[in-house]
Amino acid sequence: MGLLALFLYILTISTAASGGGGGDEAALLAFKAGFSRRSSSSRLVSWNSSTNFCNWEGVTCSRRRQPTRVVELDLPSSNLTGTLSPAIGNLTFLRRLNLSSNGLYGEIPNSIGRLNRLQRLSLSYNSLSGECPANLTSCISLKILDLDYNQLGGHIPVELGNKLTQLQMLLLTNNSITGPIPYSLGNLSSLRNLYLDYNHLEGLIPASLGKFPSLQELSLEANMLTGEFPHSIWNLSTLRVMGVGLNMLQGSIVANIGEKFPLMRFFGLHENRFNGVIPSSLSNLSRLTDLYLATNNFTGSVPPTMGRLQFLKYLYIGNNQLTADERNGWEFLTSLANCTQLQEHARQKFAGRAAAKIDCKPVNDNAVA
Repeated sequence: MGLLALFLYILTISTAASGGGGGDEAALLAFKAGFSRRSSSSRLVSWNSSTNFCNWEGVTCSRRRQPTRVVELDLPSSNLTGTLSPAIGNLTFLRRLNLSSNGLYGEIPNSIGRLNRLQRLSLSYNSLSGECPANLTSCISLKILDLDYNQLGGHIPVELGNKLTQLQMLLLTNNSITGPIPYSLGNLSSLRNLYLDYNHLEGLIPASLGKFPSLQELSLEANMLTGEFPHSIWNLSTLRVMGVGLNMLQGSIVANIGEKFPLMRFFGLHENRFNGVIPSSLSNLSRLTDLYLATNNFTGSVPPTMGRLQFLKYLYIGNNQLTADERNGWEFLTSLANCTQLQEHARQKFAGRAAAKIDCKPVNDNAVA
């Protein structure tokens, strides 16, 4: 931290202690000072003493309070380059902080845990590093926590599932987070979107993830998760997206899957160790657009009713132990003519009758008999 930023931070603390709106102005100036000279943002030009800080670009104040306090700081895609000043924790009436798609680096300051009125925190698409701060669990009003596409490491704080009881969206895609998925996440009864994909998570998927009453999107792809896929997750009837591909999970698809997920659009189990047959009831998922089952150990034949999936765009079932011969097992190809939205490159997977092209394993004459 430079001398100017340090001075402004100290000034912010002393001013904020008196409860004046001037503390918010000093916090904003310290926030601005945290950015390097390489930062080319034009949105901070208005941030000077010639105008009231409530009129600065990206700043929203509550006019109902005296003194006036900052309630929103909204600067996405603003070419901000530098660190996030600890002074941000002095904007104690902040309800929304959106700094996504900038050039922020360094650690998320622990002082952000003082923002107990914060409802939305969006820091995605930056280069923030260090561990996911445990102090975030003090932001007890959070509904959206979006830290996608950074370089965060460490474990997911266990306290997160016990304290952020109002959380609706937890987005941690594409970081370097390690360790297990905390069982406590199942306590987030308001959760609608859970994205933990493309990290380094390991161990079992906790059965508690099947407790969410209104979860719509679940993505755990591209981790190192192992063990049996929890049966409880098959009961999440509100799911529209379920992606668990690119792990080392085991299990089979429940026979009545077509009745389990009436809203399902994306269903991805690819590159795992799932086995058993592909249930014919899967074709009852009438809203399905993406079906990824490739590179597992599925056996039997492809259900001939696949053509019922009229909205299907992407279908990948290759590299399994599926069987077909010259007389049986190819009926699904004819039915796919009804899938008028199936993308061309996906169609090419099934363009020919040669077993190698559709990745079905031919059975010999003795097996047919």
